[in-house]
Amino acid sequence: MEEILSQIKNFQSRFKDLEAILNIPKIKAEIIGLEKDAEEPEFWKNSENAKEILKKLEANKKELENFENLKKEINETKDLAELAKESA
Repeated sequence: MEEILSQIKNFQSRFKDLEAILNIPKIKAEIIGLEKDAEEPEFWKNSENAKEILKKLEANKKELENFENLKKEINETKDLAELAKESA
């Protein structure tokens, strides 16, 4: 069980590197900016631009959602492994 926990912790560390590579804080900031753009009264005056902004917003949200879901699953796996170790 110790080896499994060690591997999970190693994976968590590598996952943090992935967060930096994907620049998750930048993606979050872009989402906020694009949402503000979409709230502007003039937003739909240029429908092609509006569509591109909404497309980019959706892609960023999906990428962030996928990242956050994977992060949650890694943390839950670690928690379960720790519980299994304690009850062994």
